[in-house]
Amino acid sequence: MPYWCAGFYTFLILFSSVAQSEENVDKRSSVSDGGNEISSDGGWPREPSDQIPNIGRVIFQPVTPEESERAIHSRPVPPDLNPSLRENALQRAQQAKSTAPVGPASTTELVRALKNDPDLIYEYVRNNIGYYPVWGIQKGPLGTILDRQGTAFDQAALMVNLLREAGFTASYVLGQINLNATQVGEWLGVDTNNICAVRQLLANGQVPHIAVGASSYTCPGTPVALVSIKLSHVWVKVNISGTNYYFDPSFKPHTIKIGINLTSASGYNAATYLSQARSGATITADYIQGANRTNIRNNLNAYATTLANYLRTNYPAGTLDDIIGGKTIVPYTGAPLRQTSLPYQDMSVPLTEWTGYIPDAYKPTLRIQYQGIDVTYQSHVIYSTRLTITYNSLNRPVLMLDGTVMATGNPIAPGTSGPITFTITHSAYVGSGANETFTQQIKAGGTYLIGNGWGPGGRGVVDLHRQRLEEGRAAGSADTSEVIMGSSLAALSSSWIAQSRIIGDIGDRLANANTTYHHQVGIAGYYSAAYVDLPGNIVSITNQAEDSAKELTAFYNLSTHFSIFESTTVQQLSNNSAVSTVKLIDIAALNNYRIYDATSSNYSTGTNIQSLLVACSSPQKTIFQNAISSGRRLILASHCNLNENSWTGVGYYSIAPGGVRISAIIDGNLAGGFSSSPQPPAPYVSNTFNNTLSPAAAQYTIGKVFGEPIDMKTGNYLYSSDDMKVGVGSYPHALAFQKIYSSGARAQAGPLGKGWSHNLASSVFVSSDGFQGMGEDSALDAVNTLVEQMVSFDLLSDTAKPLDKLVIATLGQRWFGDQLLDNTVIVRQGLNGEVFVKLPDGTYNPPPANSVRLIKNGDGTYTYETVNRDKLNFNSAGKIATYNHANGLQVKYTYTGDNLTQVQNSLGRTLTFTYVSGRITAVGDGSRSIGY
Repeated sequence: MPYWCAGFYTFLILFSSVAQSEENVDKRSSVSDGGNEISSDGGWPREPSDQIPNIGRVIFQPVTPEESERAIHSRPVPPDLNPSLRENALQRAQQAKSTAPVGPASTTELVRALKNDPDLIYEYVRNNIGYYPVWGIQKGPLGTILDRQGTAFDQAALMVNLLREAGFTASYVLGQINLNATQVGEWLGVDTNNICAVRQLLANGQVPHIAVGASSYTCPGTPVALVSIKLSHVWVKVNISGTNYYFDPSFKPHTIKIGINLTSASGYNAATYLSQARSGATITADYIQGANRTNIRNNLNAYATTLANYLRTNYPAGTLDDIIGGKTIVPYTGAPLRQTSLPYQDMSVPLTEWTGYIPDAYKPTLRIQYQGIDVTYQSHVIYSTRLTITYNSLNRPVLMLDGTVMATGNPIAPGTSGPITFTITHSAYVGSGANETFTQQIKAGGTYLIGNGWGPGGRGVVDLHRQRLEEGRAAGSADTSEVIMGSSLAALSSSWIAQSRIIGDIGDRLANANTTYHHQVGIAGYYSAAYVDLPGNIVSITNQAEDSAKELTAFYNLSTHFSIFESTTVQQLSNNSAVSTVKLIDIAALNNYRIYDATSSNYSTGTNIQSLLVACSSPQKTIFQNAISSGRRLILASHCNLNENSWTGVGYYSIAPGGVRISAIIDGNLAGGFSSSPQPPAPYVSNTFNNTLSPAAAQYTIGKVFGEPIDMKTGNYLYSSDDMKVGVGSYPHALAFQKIYSSGARAQAGPLGKGWSHNLASSVFVSSDGFQGMGEDSALDAVNTLVEQMVSFDLLSDTAKPLDKLVIATLGQRWFGDQLLDNTVIVRQGLNGEVFVKLPDGTYNPPPANSVRLIKNGDGTYTYETVNRDKLNFNSAGKIATYNHANGLQVKYTYTGDNLTQVQNSLGRTLTFTYVSGRITAVGDGSRSIGY
């Protein structure tokens, strides 16, 4: 990475308010048109349950440039745009400057790092931000950086923002471009031998286009190769030294990789797996009982182990792209571009230039209505922010955006449930299939984060909210405060959005498909415990071979995994177990309960499943009957009193005729994806902070410095001082005390104060990291994920979707969720941490390009072994107990409570530590003492 990117990530916190301050918000209503929908977990009990819009699939028709512009210009801009948002956003930007971490403190600092150079600005966006085909803006500049992905509008917005900050006159350009098949294939990463599949991908993002085939064609139909395509596009115009030049940051070629044969590499045998999963089970036309959960889990673990061994031998440093295929941006490294027009621009179409900002008609909106609050935000304004509802002393709901009050509603008694209604409108789309309105229930007195995702999400937003949580804690804010609880819930919501997207991406590669994420909206809340319930999800899925059966299978696979992530994500962050539909069906199987296939032919007639249900209330049976009467098929456990900790209820699938819609619903006293036992705010917040530590955030310094010194990767200011040494030589023959400081840790309390640690501080702790477990930086880390996805997709590919295969796939999905819990161990030495990922054989995979070993001992403690066979042995509390050098020399660490009080080597050298209120106040060697 060029040096001008140093410290860039720490800039992100500040960029949000600056980038968002450009735009305003409006209030508008919309017509719900869900198309073909599939639902995920329900949440608070709602009636009727089949109205819950959870995950819906929409298939759009192709749109021409003329149709798109005609539709967009026919929609009037609402007259009641919120005029106060820009002022509030600018205020947030000024506030952020005093609290953000060291690094570029504003867009001014970022463009300074880029030398105010338009070519470096272009190269950054062009070489680092992935493109996905959706028409209009979705994320805005900050979200584009955080997710490292964006539409053509998003990438143009980012580049224009940076150019203007650098002092250039820059504007947006709307026009049309002409691309041949090779250019399209390298840009979108798709096979252009099927023009209909290419067109459907663009149609599903409502990107206006006209395509030319090698011969006449009808979609769907016999595959015809794409020859060329003309499509609407947005790029950037900038004046440099008096001349106007054009840059297109979102058009970029890719290197395409083809994956391996995963079935062969894992040893998976479909017939054997299914036979062993059915072993001992009773399977009838009405139910399955006794699916062999043990065999399912053992076989998945065996396949994962086999795959891990294969990767160790053949792809020891392999990434997901190497194993399941993928695409990588080919970076631009040529001479500075000075284009007076794009080489692929359609010169017959006049350009439209926007010298201000992108018009409102190209921005999706989210309308929020609750207790008299009625506001509408554009997606790029609220994405990656903290949009919360809390309650003031008058019991009035207060809507805040990053801590700024935006609206106050009517009083509502604490503990009273009330409806909150969301309306999502995709203004830039010609079709209305992605627009939807839905209602959830929230209970007055809690704290609620309005989660929202637009396009593919990533880990960067989680990291952002973790950093805001860290700053709020350092400032002394209470765990129940809006900034602390709100940031914790924002991390929860963002983690669910990002992880559900990543599993979808893996499924896409196995299905040779592309999923377009239009939006993900809902609530992450805290009321006695945390939960996540984002039921507003609209996606489109395009198979590259135009295989509609595989598209439907990919949709089933994505939908059910959305469910398991609701419970898994809550537990990952909070360390508190949670329930979801997938988990509850697994619990039913574990209890050897029947799982029924209820339809109109057997629910209240014939077998009369309704009469066989246990502990199901009359209202519950009424909901089931209403669903059956509407033609639905229920995959329903025989008991409505499925239990985990203090949660009791039922989880089931509700499938519409033809499988065009599936709802994964839980019913009980609490919401879907809800913690199964109460958890006070303090442990929830603390656990969320600890469990959202990413490998990048764990590294406060990489050791490469410049100038002051400044860390060349993180941008952190560093300081170290060797304050005391006893003995001759180096550690462990001599003992030295070195205090260490990093500005990146300045909000964290340490033994020498905030931001400070020392060279003898070392610890280990277990965490849960779904991103690592899904192959964030190593395919080996993802073997559990890859195996389960392969098996799930295979089972769900049966067009009949038989009960036994649906249930067996569900039990495998619960196993998958479990593999993302307590799956990492973080070893800290000084300020830095290393993340090790647990593999199916119980060993741990070290960070990339690292040869150290982490061993879990029989007593549950850990040993860290270097390449030279030196060992750090940790005690049951996770503190370093001994250091054993390969030559036999040993260093012992002694503690009083959590405080390290003595370090002594086997040569008799000793350092002692004195504390006051957990802070080191003196270090001595028996003859000298240094005070702090």
